[in-house]
Amino acid sequence: MSVAITIYIAIDDNTPHDMETFTFDPSLWSLAEDYGIITCHNAKLFAAFGYDPSRQFPIPLYELRGFPEFIADSSDLRNAWFDDDYMTWFDGNELVNAIEHIGLQQQELPKPIAVLFSVVGLLAETYGPDRVRVIIAFSP
Repeated sequence: MSVAITIYIAIDDNTPHDMETFTFDPSLWSLAEDYGIITCHNAKLFAAFGYDPSRQFPIPLYELRGFPEFIADSSDLRNAWFDDDYMTWFDGNELVNAIEHIGLQQQELPKPIAVLFSVVGLLAETYGPDRVRVIIAFSP
């Protein structure tokens, strides 16, 4: 069975720097229509992100976390149909740690995912690594 992946990037550009991150609604960048990401079916990458129902890869560094609590109830993402059991999120550092833990190197990633990592890196440089999060939804 094929699994679809949908990715969003949350940028905490609304919370003052003297407050805890993601106190206010973040800006969301939807990659839901990115054909390269949608058609990515890399089981090892999915395992790095916490989705490995067959348990054929090492235990992921981060298990699936569910719907991110830092997203407001009024968000379009909250209104999209995703099963909380198949959602997770990472900050920029966790994203890199997750793939390295599973034994993937960034140069091995499918090109659309490599671009995602580059964009997250640039956003982390601009806003701070704790103010950028990648939200991933799996649709088994």
